[in-house]
Amino acid sequence: MTKEVKANIAVCGRFHYNHYVRYLNEFEGLNRFYHSSNLSFRSSRLGIPSEKSVNIFPKEYLVHLHSRVLGNRFRIRAFGLYHDLWQLGVIMRWRSAPILHHMLHGNGRRLISRARKDGAIVIGEPVNSHPRELHRLLNEEHERLGIRERLTENLLDHRLVTEAADCDYLVTGSNVVKSSFARYGFPSDKIRVIPYGTDTKRFSPLSVQERNQRSSGLPDVSFRVICVGQITPRKGHIYLLQAWRQLNIADAELLFVGRVDPIMKPVLDNYAESFRHIPHVPHDRLRHYYGASDVFVLPSLEDGFAYVCAEALGNGLPVVTTDNNGASELLADGVDGFVVPVRSSRAIAEKLERLFLDKVLRISMSKAAVQKAASTLQWRDYAARLLDFYRDVYGSNEQQKGIVSNLSGPLKGPP
Repeated sequence: MTKEVKANIAVCGRFHYNHYVRYLNEFEGLNRFYHSSNLSFRSSRLGIPSEKSVNIFPKEYLVHLHSRVLGNRFRIRAFGLYHDLWQLGVIMRWRSAPILHHMLHGNGRRLISRARKDGAIVIGEPVNSHPRELHRLLNEEHERLGIRERLTENLLDHRLVTEAADCDYLVTGSNVVKSSFARYGFPSDKIRVIPYGTDTKRFSPLSVQERNQRSSGLPDVSFRVICVGQITPRKGHIYLLQAWRQLNIADAELLFVGRVDPIMKPVLDNYAESFRHIPHVPHDRLRHYYGASDVFVLPSLEDGFAYVCAEALGNGLPVVTTDNNGASELLADGVDGFVVPVRSSRAIAEKLERLFLDKVLRISMSKAAVQKAASTLQWRDYAARLLDFYRDVYGSNEQQKGIVSNLSGPLKGPP
């Protein structure tokens, strides 16, 4: 029988972890979940016992206050301090476990040191490509878009790189992230890829009644393309806008949902008449906007794993995304979506035109998308695969200890 292994999960925020910790706890693989949320957040929403949910909340209020009063001034150094305070809060409420699973965000140096004192295995989780890879891509894009700002390695980036090097293993959502860290020296055989999931109870096709209610408030059109995500150079919205302009489809709409990064405003001004923009939609309302759309497009220059793609699949939308988005690894090209080259407005236009003209294909891909989400993208299954990884690394570590112990023991002569 496999020995159960418990992990401390630590993330300065909640991110995707809040979707699966209940299942990890159900499988007896969770020791404690250290996170940061507002005081109004209730651990009951996580589906785990209150004693296993440790909310180090001051960081959330410090970040909000800083953004409100100082904006981006002194942001990096101040956030480094807020992260250190969060780490201190975690350590003050620490309970030992054989594994530390920590999201790499430049805020885990002290946690790694604390876990090492317990002899724990440290698993880091980067959610995006290696910072140096990411900076290279974004600086190229800034130049293409005429944006003067250039990115260099800052304090938090340096911390993230250092933390990654201190980990025993990495777990990532995609091969996009894995290959970037391997290129910068982390052993490839110590990186496990486990694709993220989605909540198919929340993100599922709308019923006929829901469609008739038109609860999204969007007007009826013959064809609607939706893109969900913060509008930044990294997400590649410009290439979708260029494709949409090439298509010039009558009675159709391009919908952007997400906050606009101020540096993108001059770029978007040139396409003001090409799209509808909704800055924010509550997460529990997002499915109604998916349900009012025909195709989901995310033309990312880089995304470790954009799980809005998984949400869109769950709602029955064919997904068009780039090979630089880790979520593209889920798609069966031409079956439930299309994978296009990065920065290719022409390829996006070709796929959208095909989907617009061929309603039978659209319906077929929609059914395949729902099936894909239901069969392979459950958070419960993600938690099971993650626990298998914990067991693998723990078993490997214990075996290695046994070999070392035998080698260092007293020498015995022949019987």
